[in-house]
Amino acid sequence: MISNILRSARANWHEIFLILFVFATRIPFQTHYLYTWDSVQFALALEKFDLATHQPHPPGYILYIALGKIAAALSADANAGFVAISILAAAVCGILFYRLAKVFFRDTVFSFVFALAFLSLPAVWFYGEVATAYIFDLLFSLAFALCAVRFYETSDKKYLGSFVFLYFLSGGIRQSLLVLFAPLFLFVIGAVIARRLCTRKDIVIGALLGLGAFGVWFAPLLVLAGGWGPYTHITDLLLSRSAQTTSIFAGAPWSATLSQIKLLTKILIAAGSSFLIFIALAPLFLVHSRMRTIPAHHLWILALWIAPSLVVYGLLHLGQAGYVMTILGALALLGGIAIVHVPYRTVLLVALVIFHSVIFLGAAPNA
Repeated sequence: MISNILRSARANWHEIFLILFVFATRIPFQTHYLYTWDSVQFALALEKFDLATHQPHPPGYILYIALGKIAAALSADANAGFVAISILAAAVCGILFYRLAKVFFRDTVFSFVFALAFLSLPAVWFYGEVATAYIFDLLFSLAFALCAVRFYETSDKKYLGSFVFLYFLSGGIRQSLLVLFAPLFLFVIGAVIARRLCTRKDIVIGALLGLGAFGVWFAPLLVLAGGWGPYTHITDLLLSRSAQTTSIFAGAPWSATLSQIKLLTKILIAAGSSFLIFIALAPLFLVHSRMRTIPAHHLWILALWIAPSLVVYGLLHLGQAGYVMTILGALALLGGIAIVHVPYRTVLLVALVIFHSVIFLGAAPNA
């Protein structure tokens, strides 16, 4: 048994190192206070879950609150509990990004160092050590993409089942994920239909799996909100008020929408950091047929991953900088299309890890 464990550890040492890297870089710098007003609402929800008083604010985040309640019981306070969840989620993000990079680039060493560079991005680092749910946007986006690309390439139903389960479960953490990743979900379902992969039994099992994952959080959410009527009223009220000042579709002037698009651009530039130049160069490598190493379905997945968030954040509502965590993984992979062709690419990525660390640690010397 011990020999099997050792063999497994040797086979997965990259992932073990990524986990240790996250712990070593997050735990010493974790915040000791609630970061935003949303964090305060999450903490208050641990004492009394009440959407009407925004404990938490709609649409609910009920599974995130449940995780926080467990973590808070095992730690010093609500903030420590939520921060612990963020750190653990960041570790999972590291593993998922590494596995996804291996699928995209077929190079284990490159994918490992690329994952280190990604985890050291100031935005990924920051949201992995504060009491907010945005790190789960990154986690689920990576999980969705990994399931999608693996199912598309192997037709293995376990990846389809995982995608269905995780997609409908994710709404309990961040309901917006159900909207933003609906196109990618439908792309995978379209592949199932086109290939005639599922029997009637498979369809029934998949439907039950999705309904179960959705019901496990939506049913108690409705009960706690007082029923369908009160829940939709509270949620619609917040959504309409939020969109009225930012979206032309809700009555906001074009100037407000243009300001939001400018803000989104600034956030993406800050979040993308040193990957920006490689993201800009990626189309050149995609156009050049001799350098095109990414298959078409990878590009479709990236497009369906990125486009919905850009449309929503640009034209409807962009509440906080953390929203872009839904697409940060995709943008990094897009940059990787260029990085993989750079001479001494491993040295470059190690340099980026150092550069990101200096930027992050130097940005808030008194934090």
